Amino acid sequence: MEDSLRFLAGVVFGGVALYKLTSQKDELLDDQYQSNVQYKEPSYQPKKAVKAVKVVEEPKAVVEESVEEKKEVVEPIAVSKVQSIPSYEPSWASKKEPKLRAHISSGGDVQVAKVSIPESQPEAVSITSSVTSVTTEDSVQPATKSQRVDYTPSWMSSKDAKVSLEDVQETITQAPRFAKTHLKAYSGKIQCGNASISRVAYSLSDTVFVYPLNSEVHFGSPAVAKSAAKTLNSFGRVTDVKVMETRAGAGSCVVGSLLGGSKTSVLASSDALALMTPTIFSLSAQNLPVVFHVNATKVNKENLTVTDDYSNIMKVRESGLTILASSSAQEIADFSVIAHVVAHETSSPLLHCFDGTRGLTELHKIHVPSLTTASDVVEVENTPMATHGLKSAATVDRPYIACAVQDAMDKLTETLGTPYKLFSYTGPDHPDSVVVAMGNTASIIEHAVKNSHSVGVIKVHLLRPWSSHHFLSALPKSVRKVCVIDQSGVDLHPLFLDVASALHSESALQLQSLPLLIGTKCIVGAAGFDMEMAHTVISNITSVRPQPNLVVKSQISSESRRDLMYANDVIVWSKGNAHAVEASKAIALELGNDQGVDVQYFSSHDPYSETHKSELRMSDSSKHLVEGLGVKSADVVVAPTIDLDVISSVNCGGKLIVTSSSDDVLQIPESLNSQITRNGITVYTLRADFEKECESAWASVGAAVVLANASAQARVTAAFRQAGKSLLNRYVENAHALLAKGHLNSTHSSFSNDFEVASWSSTKKVTTPVLNDATAIGESFAPRFECKVEEEEEKEDVVAVVPRHQFAWNMIFRESYEATEVVRPSHHDVHIATITKNERLTPGDYSRNIFHMEFDISDTPIKYQIGDALGVFGHNDEDQVEKFIEEYGLDGDAFVAVPARGAMAKNKVEYVTVRNALVQHLDLFGRPSKKFYVALAQHAKSRYQYLRLMHIGTDDAESFKLGIHETVTYAELFLQYNTAKPSVEEMIAMIPEIKPRHYSISSSMKVCPRSVHLLVVAVDWETPLGKNRTGQCTRYLKNLVPGQKVTVDIQTSVLRLPPNPKQPIVMAGLGTGMAPFRAFIQERMWQKESGIDVGPCVLYFGARHKAQEWLYGEELEKYAEKGLVKLGLAWSRDQAHKVYIQHKITEDGPLLKKYLGEDGGYFYLCGPTWPVPDVRDAIAKGLTPEKVKDGVVDVEAVEELKDEGRYILEVY
Repeated sequence: MEDSLRFLAGVVFGGVALYKLTSQKDELLDDQYQSNVQYKEPSYQPKKAVKAVKVVEEPKAVVEESVEEKKEVVEPIAVSKVQSIPSYEPSWASKKEPKLRAHISSGGDVQVAKVSIPESQPEAVSITSSVTSVTTEDSVQPATKSQRVDYTPSWMSSKDAKVSLEDVQETITQAPRFAKTHLKAYSGKIQCGNASISRVAYSLSDTVFVYPLNSEVHFGSPAVAKSAAKTLNSFGRVTDVKVMETRAGAGSCVVGSLLGGSKTSVLASSDALALMTPTIFSLSAQNLPVVFHVNATKVNKENLTVTDDYSNIMKVRESGLTILASSSAQEIADFSVIAHVVAHETSSPLLHCFDGTRGLTELHKIHVPSLTTASDVVEVENTPMATHGLKSAATVDRPYIACAVQDAMDKLTETLGTPYKLFSYTGPDHPDSVVVAMGNTASIIEHAVKNSHSVGVIKVHLLRPWSSHHFLSALPKSVRKVCVIDQSGVDLHPLFLDVASALHSESALQLQSLPLLIGTKCIVGAAGFDMEMAHTVISNITSVRPQPNLVVKSQISSESRRDLMYANDVIVWSKGNAHAVEASKAIALELGNDQGVDVQYFSSHDPYSETHKSELRMSDSSKHLVEGLGVKSADVVVAPTIDLDVISSVNCGGKLIVTSSSDDVLQIPESLNSQITRNGITVYTLRADFEKECESAWASVGAAVVLANASAQARVTAAFRQAGKSLLNRYVENAHALLAKGHLNSTHSSFSNDFEVASWSSTKKVTTPVLNDATAIGESFAPRFECKVEEEEEKEDVVAVVPRHQFAWNMIFRESYEATEVVRPSHHDVHIATITKNERLTPGDYSRNIFHMEFDISDTPIKYQIGDALGVFGHNDEDQVEKFIEEYGLDGDAFVAVPARGAMAKNKVEYVTVRNALVQHLDLFGRPSKKFYVALAQHAKSRYQYLRLMHIGTDDAESFKLGIHETVTYAELFLQYNTAKPSVEEMIAMIPEIKPRHYSISSSMKVCPRSVHLLVVAVDWETPLGKNRTGQCTRYLKNLVPGQKVTVDIQTSVLRLPPNPKQPIVMAGLGTGMAPFRAFIQERMWQKESGIDVGPCVLYFGARHKAQEWLYGEELEKYAEKGLVKLGLAWSRDQAHKVYIQHKITEDGPLLKKYLGEDGGYFYLCGPTWPVPDVRDAIAKGLTPEKVKDGVVDVEAVEELKDEGRYILEVY
């Protein structure tokens, strides 16, 4: 009974504590401790450059000009955000009595001190947050009822822990043994994470979607290469690898691929997740089995540096995805396999993430996992989760998906060779403190505490769904302090919350006492998490008074220190070219073939300074290298010149090989000279003159590797031989002499001709200013995002307003400027036609205005065929344009230079006036797209107008639809949002050009050789709010009078007469769909009068009323009287019941069977799309009347006509 009550009390207390932990507003918070964090997103403005050109083209006064739409990259303006920080009750405020042990170092001996805790505990805990001033205490003091504990999470602290490496060395003592669960010799293949994941995703998928950033080298490139080489996957098929565009709405095709039954993978950076959020939620809602392989990186918008960051991954943690995290190159390879198996067996989406800066391209020796077992699992049909027996056994603390992941890990243990756990603990059996981390950070911490008997590490492999049961099972019961390292940005702290919830869950009752929870915010730089940061974390958690809210940041230090004493490190710098990078990588790959050597290689690039840095780390295979740990300094460094970055990368007493043979390379500032002398660095320069620049780089790198590791000579020589550089092997062979003698008077004469020791006493002093720390930090090398810039984009010109005299010069000195006058230079085969007739065919009081037009083409080279369409370049209404110019405040007579576009040559530019551009070029009264709203918002000075435009352009679908129904125009939006006033150059770039409208030609050129006839209906309508709107081109055509000039072109069509004039033709037209069939009938009449035997013609025509819409009625009736055509007329409103053309076609079923079935005739339909299904069924009934009796409509008969090209539609 007593045990039951104790258990019940524990459950109640745990629930209350959890509620306090996650509460956003605690009623006991003091106002003085609450603050808001405001920050601004950086603002960017697009840069433009106007390119001067000499060749111009001046349009004729009556000729329409066009401006092609220019697309700009829209950057957001600065927007302030207010964000609040949740409050917590730390674990040390619990009712449980913590039994803390403080390790106090005294002369190397370890003493254990008891920390007394008052019985009374704090009733409330406050949290503060400030980006400018934060005060924290170095120690954690228990609170009494009269005190309030200020608990600021570690990521809000600006105070660094006051620790040193000496303190750490005193704290971490030798332990009798190291409890590690999975250590194995890495004697496999040297491979990077990009290759590992691409191999697995390609082999276990039917389709792989790659979402790269605009970078030269992207995640998934090996998979792209495999697909291009037609490599078969595990299922014996070629995987379809699609490189997609990373933009808003990305990922929609992934859903379609999965719904189509394709086994699908996605390879993307974490920056792409923000654009794929809707897709991710959709995948989770539908339980579609897809694997996202995501490298966790972040590109700094200010300087383009690339760092590890899990913030975007954490933002989708509540989407329902299963999130699996890797912390090493071997885990990246193994977890890729596990991810596909789990996604398939659970029929759910899974995200596999890893540190992207080094994990993607860093080369390591790994055991390449077999895919046989995984492919067998993935190839079969999805197995419901119920078959695992896991779902029924699930609890809140023990989600069934987590059990499924662990189950898959257990099944693949033999295949992978490692028994993985959701939470892997490494360290002593009874630790006092535990560090919880994920990614490369966990691996580095693991190495830092490997000799400690008081500190262990828990690697988080499963982030979602969070399983408190599995976490607490990995957590030793003796632990008194838990430090959680968070790498998810300044505004997120999810891992800390997860661990805190686990410590207050029902499963936490197994612990001896509630541990002290310490938050640590990790802000890594471009170099990533390093050993100094790891020591800072360990020193804090092992101190008597640990700082509960620690911020650990990357530090740039001029001091050189070796992170791994047993490793041989080489750093290779190169400028401008990648010869040294190629050499160091080739040597690393060759060293990877040596079973007795463990190798790590990483190369980074700073495109700002065009500098490459390669890091090569070697050790005996029995001593495993720490993955993800960068090489800050090395014993041997190769560089083309000497600067602060280079000197800082050389260990004290190390060697620096300068590849340049120029004497100027030694002209360095006195401050660097002093640092070289103080650190005891020996500098060697090459004496030989190489025919090729690459030879000096290869020779120096090869010698450097041998100097760092003498046993690598054979492998370096082999690498040179494979690269065709065997003549450079003497530099490698003589490197031992350099190591032994270290001066010019070497006993090896051959070697003395290769290198010499620089004489620093004779180095000239120069007046270069001494670099201080601030300058060093600002100018230091940093890996940055490498943008892929297209050559066309670099040469792209922009619209620009030009002075009138510049235009005048082109007109006066035409030959010098090669200026010409052309019509629509951006379009091919554009001609000028003259209006000769514009006649209305419907009565003047009828609601529909259908008119007949004729154009004189005798002065043009226009040739058209039956069925072709005439394209008309319409103009905007000049009065409306003039009104807009006045209201917007433009100079209509100003000249603008429009760069080459369309059919124009790249070196040409077109001059037009602003008025001409708005009347003839730009679709000013067209309907804007969502992109236009977003683009216009960037010019808004009013915050309300900016937010309103952005809302309509992104989220407010209803307002956008209303704008469509009301046919809101570009001009109206420019005037409505009056604080957004783009310049005329920007306006021309934002508004698309007027496109030609194409109308079917209603005449035969054999009958009308000098003219073109059109049948046009004026488009007008009334909006829901009562505004009268008209179609842009039909309004223009309706108002034309004989004698006016029109710009036109010809467009071909699918409508063509049968090759044999004797073949019957059956035509069906609705309204202006009559146009091409009038041309057909004219052509057949001309053939008949020319003595050619022609087949029968049938015309079905449909309209509302015969009296108003019998278009070309008299002409067609004369053709019918001559026996040329049979008419089937359907007037839908002339009788009580509606009659359509499909009814007339059904009545002529036997005739259609003969013409289309027996005589091989053609059927044509022109008009709107709505009658297509009924017309198809009517034809099918006529072709197969025997099946109609059985109630069957055989549409396959129509499909056969279509396959033979005898069923032709032109609908709109």
